[in-house]
Amino acid sequence: MPRDHKCVSSIRRFIRDLTTSEIAELLVSELTTNALLHTSTQAIRITATRDDPFLTVEVHDTSDTIPKITPADPSATAGRGLAIVQSLAHSWGWRPTPTGKAVWFRLLT
Repeated sequence: MPRDHKCVSSIRRFIRDLTTSEIAELLVSELTTNALLHTSTQAIRITATRDDPFLTVEVHDTSDTIPKITPADPSATAGRGLAIVQSLAHSWGWRPTPTGKAVWFRLLT
C-alpha cells in the first residue's frame, strides 16, 4: 500500500474480507497508523495468514526502530495504539526484516 492515510480503510476492508472480526480490523488499523505516523517508509506491506484457530497479521515498514509501549498522558488523543494491540491480541511483537521490520499480532478467530 502506498504511504497514504486514506489506505487505512482499504487495509481494514482487506482484513474484513478475511475474517468478520472487528478486533482484527481495529488492530490492523492501529499498526498501520503507527507505521504511517512513526516511520518515513514510502509503502506498507500487509500480510495475513491463518493457522486455525489463529489469524496472524503483519505490518511491514522500512524502519528499524523498535516499537515499544509508552505510557500515554490521560488527556492525550494519541499514543495508545500498541497498548490496545497488547490488550486485545492473543500475542503481538515485532521482527526485523531485510528491509526494516514487521510488527505483528495473533488473534484467536
